[in-house]
Amino acid sequence: MAKLASYEVPPAPMPGAHEEWEQLLQTLHRSGTLRVLNGFFGQLGTVSDVALEGLDGRKGRNAISVVLGAVQVAAQLDAQVNAQVARGVIQGAADGRERARPPGVWRIVRLLCAADTRRAIGGLLLILHRVGGAMRREQR
Repeated sequence: MAKLASYEVPPAPMPGAHEEWEQLLQTLHRSGTLRVLNGFFGQLGTVSDVALEGLDGRKGRNAISVVLGAVQVAAQLDAQVNAQVARGVIQGAADGRERARPPGVWRIVRLLCAADTRRAIGGLLLILHRVGGAMRREQR
């Protein structure tokens, strides 16, 4: 009867830190990422000057305020509601791109009578109502 011969496969040699570093640099170089990063960091002073110049002044402060307001609203939204709204916007935009011509009058009337459209319009009207109320309170 034959006996089993044990044979252990020797582990593959681990590359050293120097070899891994060289491989990373080569990959970054071949993909063009190294060139982009080098150009960006080489011009970092110029990029930051342009960014700060753009943010300096009334328009820059307004832009920052709008971004912060959007972040504040997004932080308070339920993740599921946020996903539903995003999905609806994406699907609606895709449907609009697929059509060669704008919808006719009867198609618009049918859409206005659809429960989903009325639900969305109702939600938007409630949002506008609350925004109007907040604006009235601030004017007092």
